[in-house]
Amino acid sequence: MRRPFVYPLCALMAGILTGDYILAPLVIVQCGILVILLGILFCSAHQWGKASLALILVMIFLLGMLNIGRHEYLC
Repeated sequence: MRRPFVYPLCALMAGILTGDYILAPLVIVQCGILVILLGILFCSAHQWGKASLALILVMIFLLGMLNIGRHEYLC
């Protein structure tokens, strides 16, 4: 990968923009991040580099949704 900063930055910006327009419950986003982290561990154990990269980008997207700070609380 020649420019490793571009893809995570695009995923983060897309997550922030999506989080600005679509409000997702906090629990759903956190559970999604947990499932993705488990998938990254599984893919890393089996040496699947491209799948790990894709899951990392999806996780950064979900972190961008949390970063915007407009998620719905359960209270």
